[in-house]
Amino acid sequence: MQNKALLYFQSGGPTPVINTSFYGVIREYQKHKDVFSHLYASHYGVEGLIDGDLFDVDKEEDSQIELLKQTPGQILGSSRKKLPSFDDPLFQKILKTIEKYKIGYILANGGNDSMDTCKRLHDYFVKEKMDVKILGIPKTVDNDLMMTDHSLGYPSAARHIMDSAMMAKLDLMNYRKGKVLIMEIMGRDSGWLTASTSLLPKEVRPDYIYVPEMKWDEESFLKQIADIYEKQHYV
Repeated sequence: MQNKALLYFQSGGPTPVINTSFYGVIREYQKHKDVFSHLYASHYGVEGLIDGDLFDVDKEEDSQIELLKQTPGQILGSSRKKLPSFDDPLFQKILKTIEKYKIGYILANGGNDSMDTCKRLHDYFVKEKMDVKILGIPKTVDNDLMMTDHSLGYPSAARHIMDSAMMAKLDLMNYRKGKVLIMEIMGRDSGWLTASTSLLPKEVRPDYIYVPEMKWDEESFLKQIADIYEKQHYV
């Protein structure tokens, strides 16, 4: 039986390490060329699969591949496109790309929406009785993907959040009478990034840390701020 090609794409928001995941895919593919005929990469996430906008990674110079380990952003471009119902003509475009490039394996690098795309593609291929296997590579700074200990991208983002919180606290401490600073940290419905600031030394840690998993009461919140401000003149 003829070997089939492997397709990789990135989607969702970038993390500091998503291109390192791409690097890992390339190096593992190079070790298993007896299994895969080609490694293709898709420009702009699933949109490249829809439009047939792929390129052959084998044609890239090794020196350029090595740079992926230090390259921020998403080298292939990204997309937040959600797939429609199966009767949409878009799926015929996907089918055409799959057949043209003889793709038998897809690696989708992303977060929750990207994993939903994996599920949609899987269900479509099963419906059409197509032998195309799909694997999701976890990537989200929110750290909210189920069945993972932690997601690639979260530790780097957490370090950045911790540095920002520490610098903000040190700035507030400069003044005899400072201000009340509230830092809003991303994370969708999860508080992992916010909670990472609890790892800071007590002296530079936020005075209060609130995550969406906790119940929040406005009256208690305001009282806590007033109490700590009266004591140290900044919050």
